[in-house]
Amino acid sequence: MSANNLDWSTFPLRIGCPVWRSPDWVGTVYRHASEIKHAVHSYSQLFPTVEGNSTFYSLPSLEQVRKWSDSATKGFHFCFKVPRRISHELELRQTNAELREFLSRMEILLATGNLGPIFLQMGPNFSSRQWSDLESFIQLLPSDFPWAVELRHPDWFDSGRWQTTAESLLRQRNIDRVLFDASYLHSNEPRTAAEIVSRTRKPNVPRIDSVTSVHPMVRLIGHDLLNPADAEKIVASWDGWIDTFVAWIESGLRPYVFVHTPNDAFAPTLCHALYSAIQTRAKLQNSDVKLPELPALKSRPTKPQQATFNFDD
Repeated sequence: MSANNLDWSTFPLRIGCPVWRSPDWVGTVYRHASEIKHAVHSYSQLFPTVEGNSTFYSLPSLEQVRKWSDSATKGFHFCFKVPRRISHELELRQTNAELREFLSRMEILLATGNLGPIFLQMGPNFSSRQWSDLESFIQLLPSDFPWAVELRHPDWFDSGRWQTTAESLLRQRNIDRVLFDASYLHSNEPRTAAEIVSRTRKPNVPRIDSVTSVHPMVRLIGHDLLNPADAEKIVASWDGWIDTFVAWIESGLRPYVFVHTPNDAFAPTLCHALYSAIQTRAKLQNSDVKLPELPALKSRPTKPQQATFNFDD
């Protein structure tokens, strides 16, 4: 795909990283360190979407959101996270003022076509005991915005009452369930400080592939890439997901896939490796799915210039 006519609007699989800015991406995502000042533009020339974790911690100004939108490549989607004040502190109760303030920023992206599913991530202790709070909040969400919800407590993975009840509500409201897989991270011994931290923050929840709307969102957590074979091993562990992605696209769904590594330095490389594997699988299956090439990274990093941990959940 040429940068001169780049338009992500019809891209069938939106794949990306958890952030758009990292000093370790100089030579990979950015040609020069000076490009970090314009990170949205450089990143959006390479990937069709990003998981926007910054709004979890603080709200950007209206002016800043407009700048991000103006800098983004046509059809690029931000999937911003709902502020923790709403999800983790208030736990969805009495959040009208905070939600209005947050959505005033998202309206800018909705108007310009740069808004992907808004990402509501609940804390690991938010259980079925708080079902009424979840139901009330979900029912009140404005339907003109796209939404995705991540539930982490074991209750929501019981293959029974609470998983069924929650997913039925999401289907009724055309809201996607965020699917999370950190099994590779937890099945291998940590080798770096970032991996040690990540294992304490990324829950090892059961793998499910429930579809509740048309844009299923999957967050895959790998290892840092310390040798050339690492990316291949991690992608091989996601083999079942690769088949799922191809099947989803064949059925008309348009998934979002976010690739995490404990140290963000390696996320773009692993993201490309996964996308290439999905392309190959679609071709081997003689699938009708036609996945265009992603624009090439500038180079492959051998090691991070500095420790850039991804402390987000």
